[in-house]
Amino acid sequence: MRNATAVALAVALGAAAASLLVPRRVRPQVAARLMTMFAVFSALAAIWTLLLVAAASLAQLHGIAERLSWCNDVVSRHSGSFAPTGGLAMLGLLAIAGSAWRVRRQHRGLRAIDGDREIAVIGSEVPTAFALPGRPGQIVVSTAMLEALNTDERRVLFAHERAHLRCHHHRYVRLTQLAAATFPVLDPLNARVLLATERWADEEAVRHVGSRDVVARAIARAAIAQADAPPANLGIASTGVLERVESLLQDEPRRVRLTELGFASGALAAGTALALSVVLVEPSIAAIFHLC
Repeated sequence: MRNATAVALAVALGAAAASLLVPRRVRPQVAARLMTMFAVFSALAAIWTLLLVAAASLAQLHGIAERLSWCNDVVSRHSGSFAPTGGLAMLGLLAIAGSAWRVRRQHRGLRAIDGDREIAVIGSEVPTAFALPGRPGQIVVSTAMLEALNTDERRVLFAHERAHLRCHHHRYVRLTQLAAATFPVLDPLNARVLLATERWADEEAVRHVGSRDVVARAIARAAIAQADAPPANLGIASTGVLERVESLLQDEPRRVRLTELGFASGALAAGTALALSVVLVEPSIAAIFHLC
């Protein structure tokens, strides 16, 4: 079980480091996927590490230890009390469960208001526009935002929000937030993944409208219009406006083959190592169920 714990801990730390090292020059659609995969593997490995530590400590207790004592691979010594590391692991698992529940609760209300309407225009003097996930999802825009944009810029707005729904960007944001709630080291990824999904939607809007300048202008004008409004996830001007405009005023991001392939291989290796950790603990699981 020690080997499995060591492998799981290595995956948790290695995947977390890799997720934070994904360079900004990688295409946003690739960056969002890579960072999310690394975050998920890191969080799962962290949970698995805590489970192994807690289980190893629990197996040493009198009563439980005697029941498993015939299998030396599981229990090496008996103890009259829960080990400090096991107690900390249990507390960590409880904290993770509470954090994940809070994130899930926050996202529960972010669903389409009326599934039969793709676009919901709300009468409001506050300029806002954002996408609500659902089946198929919904674009919510205020009359103030529509008034702040011209015809071409409105096309950009709707193309941008449709890209969020079509590409399921809320899933990347949600998975990353859940992973960060599990493993706080990943917290900086929340902003990075959100920015990557926004840049991804920007590039999809460019393909629809056909002009990088028009998309950049629409984002800048929307940001100015809603400067005093609260930010909304998956909104056209929700985050990283300056960096996004600068990217749009440059050429389309090119594929960085070696970098993308290297990070994709790293994600595959992290998943494989996590599976190996599960395999390494299989004899102990077999022992518990009287199979060894």
